[in-house]
Amino acid sequence: MEQLLHETREKMQKAIEHFLEELLGVRSGRAAPSLIEGVKLSVYGQTMTIKELASVSAPEPRLLLVQPWDPNNSEPIAKAIRDSGMSFNPQIENNLIRVAVPQLNEERRADLVKIVSEKSEAAKVSIRSIRREAMDRIEKEEKNGEISKDDAKRHGDNIQKVTDDMTSEVEKIFRNKEAELREI
Repeated sequence: MEQLLHETREKMQKAIEHFLEELLGVRSGRAAPSLIEGVKLSVYGQTMTIKELASVSAPEPRLLLVQPWDPNNSEPIAKAIRDSGMSFNPQIENNLIRVAVPQLNEERRADLVKIVSEKSEAAKVSIRSIRREAMDRIEKEEKNGEISKDDAKRHGDNIQKVTDDMTSEVEKIFRNKEAELREI
């Protein structure tokens, strides 16, 4: 049963890590390479991310520079950034793509908070789903007589405690990101 608790905790931790990765793509007021590194585009007959095709840097707080390794990819990368829905307008200069990161207005901030809230809720649902799987396994083992009713209750309580801890961690991450987005 300790193995079940360990596996459950690991799965829940992975759900939180996925949530954190998703948040990297949600922009706050500052330019960060992670804003566009995950943007996908079709080149060489396959779908790739900008991170796989170019180096991305943030030399200034409101500017991203994208330097494609193959100059022929400049136009497709710029188009992918333009079409990403982040309201960026990339400019190509020689083999360099400049992406100005505009100041967020209040309406866009509210939209981003809503998006982060949805991602937070999805992470919590994932954690609760993992809890449900573990509880089902405990219940099955109890029915099969592999563990006693008291052990099942104790293990169920441990799983619930881990679930509560992980859910509160997601909530804390959400509150921090929300505060960052509302910061002017």
